[in-house]
Amino acid sequence: MGSFQCVKCGATVAATEAQKTATCPSCGLVYTSTTDPPDWGSFFWGAVFGFIFGFFIFTATGKAIMEALGYRVLEKIKPKE
Repeated sequence: MGSFQCVKCGATVAATEAQKTATCPSCGLVYTSTTDPPDWGSFFWGAVFGFIFGFFIFTATGKAIMEALGYRVLEKIKPKE
């Protein structure tokens, strides 16, 4: 939370990150922390799996999309012996 001004009386309210509630020393108004910090681990793994999934979707449909747009798609072909 940090320190901030009370919306009711304007006094400075100080709170640490570990506190879930803070009380204004002047008027007694109670502030609560409504959100938890983001879970960066799930964000990271979601992004990784999203990139992998996107890669497979792009490679599966990329050739068809490019041909529909009018581009020639070169393929690797085995040379004839």
